[in-house]
Amino acid sequence: MDQKTTPNAEVLIASASKKKYLIAMSLSSAHLDAFLEVARISSFSRAATTLLVNQHALSQRIKNLVTELGSALFIRESPKLRLTSAGQELPQYVKNRNLLENECLRRNLRQRAP
Repeated sequence: MDQKTTPNAEVLIASASKKKYLIAMSLSSAHLDAFLEVARISSFSRAATTLLVNQHALSQRIKNLVTELGSALFIRESPKLRLTSAGQELPQYVKNRNLLENECLRRNLRQRAP
């Protein structure tokens, strides 16, 4: 099995009858929270205000997330934003990730309790 590393993503190439690519990404909570807030409000400027960041920083987070995922998340339709099909699917994955992280923390804290 060949392994190549790129910034922010590990690409594992498994050899079989045809090559299969598995991309394991490291998505930051800041990027995912930014996406959820923009999706909830349908506005970059209002989401930036809510998240206490400037609009440029928020746009960069979304741009980086789009690059990581390799798929557009929003369609701009003045004056609103609309989610793409990938953008419609992402919130459930983020919620599942958050639930798993919280469960992991709870279990770890319970094991440490005297």
